[in-house]
Amino acid sequence: MAPVIGLSALELLGATIIVLVACGLRMAAPLACRPFEQLLFLSFQLVQLVTVLVSALWALTCRPSPYGDVCVPYLIVPGIHIYMLFDGLSSRLFNLLNGTLDAKAAALVSLVIMPGVGAVLLGGAQWWVIGRILRPCFRANSPRKWGP
Repeated sequence: MAPVIGLSALELLGATIIVLVACGLRMAAPLACRPFEQLLFLSFQLVQLVTVLVSALWALTCRPSPYGDVCVPYLIVPGIHIYMLFDGLSSRLFNLLNGTLDAKAAALVSLVIMPGVGAVLLGGAQWWVIGRILRPCFRANSPRKWGP
């Protein structure tokens, strides 16, 4: 039961980071008039880029993960539900690449890069839908117009 609670806390942390970055983007003058779903989408893409970079560094430093082959930063953003969709594909890709690349490069591509690309596509769509649903809540609190 404890790992499930830990995973839920990591996903909540990731969601909080994405919403805070979106709110920060909303305060930027050029992005102030954008719909909230676009800001959440952009926020997710920025956070996901950082996650891919951190995960690549994580994999290259060979830090042991308490979750096996899963890179811990991916449990925060995009979340285990998106990451696990690509688990089977990652294993197949690793087996395919292991003969042509060295083991570390094959692991980096199959466990970090491929799930990262999938997360950009599915996670971005997920956060756009969430933003679309929450749009009425944030419309009333829209920032003031910039300039005179």
